[in-house]
Amino acid sequence: ASYEATTLMLSGHAVSLVAPAGPTLEAVTAMVQGFPSDLLQAAEVGPLVTLPMTTRALRTVGPEASKLWTDRAPPGDFGSIAFRGPGELSSHGMARSAAPLTLAQVSKSALESLPRQSFELSAEAAELAKLLPAGAGLSDVQDFVDLLRAFREPVLTGGSLTSVALAPAHKHILLTFCGNQVPEDIVRAAIISAMSPFQEKVTLHTVGLGAKGLTRDPLRTFCGLVQSGGGGLQWEISEHKDWAGFLDWLEVQTTLDTPEPVSLFSLLRNLESEVKRRCAQAGGVAWVQMLMPEPLEQLRRWTRVIESDRLPEDRLRMK
Repeated sequence: ASYEATTLMLSGHAVSLVAPAGPTLEAVTAMVQGFPSDLLQAAEVGPLVTLPMTTRALRTVGPEASKLWTDRAPPGDFGSIAFRGPGELSSHGMARSAAPLTLAQVSKSALESLPRQSFELSAEAAELAKLLPAGAGLSDVQDFVDLLRAFREPVLTGGSLTSVALAPAHKHILLTFCGNQVPEDIVRAAIISAMSPFQEKVTLHTVGLGAKGLTRDPLRTFCGLVQSGGGGLQWEISEHKDWAGFLDWLEVQTTLDTPEPVSLFSLLRNLESEVKRRCAQAGGVAWVQMLMPEPLEQLRRWTRVIESDRLPEDRLRMK
């Protein structure tokens, strides 16, 4: 809790630490002594339904996501750490990502002043690039792939044999329309996954495209490329007749004891709150923007944090 509170304060948030009445609340109250009350304060916890709608970020310690988000959608920034058994913790929502990445930014001016190395596309990435609009550049793709390569190695913590590393999140991408072109952000995501040093697992969910939606170009060509298995591409396609069908699929995810909750990416600016709620209830998070202008924020969304005391097995996440 103190780690999450510190991260939120360093990110510019005013923080309330809430706890049940008794020894826990007394400990929390002692923790916040000496801080300005408008920056950090302690309070007694109440029902989640009483959470103010103005809340920008929320972190919880204790309850499982399946029991936490039964009645309302989460705020824009949320996450939880749950106790699954003696000494066993699991993280949900945005708590699965590398929070320190929110405290840093890439200097675009410094980046642009550096000499660019040649960026040679793989055969699969080159075919995917043909689906982009004419004249579309790939400098942002190159920058992000370089960032993935820079963070590909695990790091030992505190002189112990435990390693901490970034691993790719299983990405679920929503596609609800497709005209004469596959949405550019989805094509760029496919090029990144083809060039990534990680084994990128991606599921493309089509919603309401009709019985022949996947049989028409350019979507047919795109799906053929990302499902080919070449260049490490591991995309799967899941068709849903309508939003009700997709919500049913999300509902099923809440009943699975899966080690990796849903990381949902959408091109829709106003994603339905029910989609956000069910995604959170399944332990995941619904991101309402596919690609971010800040590379480190994109890295946070694209990956998850893993810890291991078996370094050789960490390499299995690599291509």
